[in-house]
Amino acid sequence: GKHFQVADPQAIAIRNRLLDILLQANSVESVQKQIQRVMPPLFKGGGDASLDIGRSLLEKAINSSDLSVRRGAALGLGACIKGVGAVHLKSLNVWEPLKEAVESKVASKRQGALLCYEAMALSLGRTFEPYIKNVLPHMLDRFSDTDTVVRTCARGAAKGIMGELSGHGVKT
Repeated sequence: GKHFQVADPQAIAIRNRLLDILLQANSVESVQKQIQRVMPPLFKGGGDASLDIGRSLLEKAINSSDLSVRRGAALGLGACIKGVGAVHLKSLNVWEPLKEAVESKVASKRQGALLCYEAMALSLGRTFEPYIKNVLPHMLDRFSDTDTVVRTCARGAAKGIMGELSGHGVKT
């Protein structure tokens, strides 16, 4: 990240190893969150390769059958977006797949979308504020979800998102 180029084979190897750990079944959440904190520089300047990884992480966050894989993929997506810059949210095409997932009949997909919202908010901090208006209606709907796990995840996402809001963000 800070001391070598992203295209450096060593940087690529480190990024890939961290992604492997993030996406392991039964990965520990605290380890995943620490990995998320150090990964953004490994995506910075990575161009199409970083965007491809971001798209793959989005797909895993929504479609994996394993909670720890969904959570790790969501956290990795947040790190990727922070690394490449929020300006690339549109080229990553995250909003439509997340909207479809959060409205899905499948509880694990709804949960995956909420994990992504939370991870993006935590990674981007106040940079995420302009996107909250896209996320809030879906998140609020999930507070009354029929699935307890999804409701719990909605609370976690709300806590993560609201914890990053500035006074100005609260007003808008």
